[in-house]
Amino acid sequence: DRRLWRVWGSVLEKEEIEVPAGIFEAFHIKGMAARHDLQSKQREVHLWIGTDAQRTPIAAMAVIDLGTASASLLHAYDPRQPRRVRESVESAP
Repeated sequence: DRRLWRVWGSVLEKEEIEVPAGIFEAFHIKGMAARHDLQSKQREVHLWIGTDAQRTPIAAMAVIDLGTASASLLHAYDPRQPRRVRESVESAP
């Protein structure tokens, strides 16, 4: 909504979280977000950040005016491993 929000919170614990990309060990961060121009307008936020060296974002959840908004990791790959290239299949006319 083109507003600035201030976010604060704390790390709760390590958890195993399951998302479409698989099962990951992640830090659960619980916090609050408040509009910069209206401190009384606050929202609860949750983030799950991977324990890997890259601190991969695994999932997020926030309460908004319309309900709950969430996001989760759909695909992941190990950059040290060669990626598989899917062969294209042409359909016959």
